[in-house]
Amino acid sequence: MKLRTVIPFLALLAVLAGCSKELRPAKRVFNATVEAFEPIDGSTKTALSDDGASGFCISWSDGDRIRINDFCYTAENSSGGTASFVSEALDAPSPTFKACYPYEITGWSGGKMSVNLPSVQQEPASGVVSGFPMYAESSSGSLSFKNLCGLLKLNLKSANDPFKVTSIKLESDNLSLSGECEIQQDGSSDAWKAVPAGSPLNPAGVTYTCNRTVSTSGEDFYIYLPQCDYEGFDITVNTDCGSFHRAAKTGVDVRIYRSRVTGISLSLDPKYNNHDYVNLGLTSGLKWATMNVGATSVSGIGTNSTWADASASSWGGRWRVPTKDDFVELATGTFWRWTSSYMSSGVAGFIVFKTKADSDKGRIGSPASGVTYSEESDTHIFLPATSGDYKQGNYWSATASDATSAYDLHFVSSSSREYQVLDKTATLFVRPVCP
Repeated sequence: MKLRTVIPFLALLAVLAGCSKELRPAKRVFNATVEAFEPIDGSTKTALSDDGASGFCISWSDGDRIRINDFCYTAENSSGGTASFVSEALDAPSPTFKACYPYEITGWSGGKMSVNLPSVQQEPASGVVSGFPMYAESSSGSLSFKNLCGLLKLNLKSANDPFKVTSIKLESDNLSLSGECEIQQDGSSDAWKAVPAGSPLNPAGVTYTCNRTVSTSGEDFYIYLPQCDYEGFDITVNTDCGSFHRAAKTGVDVRIYRSRVTGISLSLDPKYNNHDYVNLGLTSGLKWATMNVGATSVSGIGTNSTWADASASSWGGRWRVPTKDDFVELATGTFWRWTSSYMSSGVAGFIVFKTKADSDKGRIGSPASGVTYSEESDTHIFLPATSGDYKQGNYWSATASDATSAYDLHFVSSSSREYQVLDKTATLFVRPVCP
């Protein structure tokens, strides 16, 4: 009796198990390969890395996700530029497979394939580029991914002191560098490229975020861009110096090729933003500019302004208006000599020398140390007289005396320096300083 009951039950389980297998087909697996970059500057994908030989290597990593016909697939058994991708869910059968990497950036609209390139690219902790976009189209289980963009290799070099780059912003006058791009065939080949959709009135730029120190030896930054000819290419490098260096128009159009590397090099001095300075050996280490705000030469008086408008911010970097204490340090830590014609320019004023002996600090006129000072060869700055008769100079400090007054440096030909308190509506000149 028990035997008759058990046998039909086991038979029923076998039937149900067979049905279960029929209802649960195996998940589809695709084999994917990726295209290398042309060795103009090296060769590349998911995370481009430097192999030390060709310049780049391309490799899938387990866990990389691609989209195939709006279904997500995940990489397994990855090895270099090849990997097996397994669907995360059962997808519908299709005669054509349209695939893209990375999974998050793609979309279909009106029967057309497009990608939305991110407006912010973040430098990976390791490797060169993260999330480089690719596309593949196939009627089989083999996907040959083609790069959709090219790489801009921006080499940044410090002209002087090291600085830290926190972000780089790229803009163009004629085309967007991020946002919607159509995927089009690349000429007569089987490759594909991303092309910015239309020519908007306000093209979208792209910002590359990082945290890397640049020295005189230079650093390379890699940013991916759509293949196009860009006009009015604009580069802004934001640094840790409290401002940014702007390489306004580079003077040439920039052409980005699909699956190639385009190089641009810039030598920057963002701390001083390419304004000349002199180290006068002061205790604070403060650097003094070689010319006034608004001047085009070291003997020019520049632009005068009220105290509220007195600024060095237009110079960028860390330039600022000196405080009263900065002027005091300048007066007591250097040697001053009056000239009626600085470097034969016909402009009168004080030459402020880096001292050669402690006994010359704070002196005016003749050195006490018995050494000579030369405007042609010794370290100095020149403060031109700013009055109409070229016998006096007045320079704003950043230090206010009260709500309506502020201190200035005032000097008279060959004899004295003092710190006046003037109404903030007076129009004086500015000689910037920088740490």
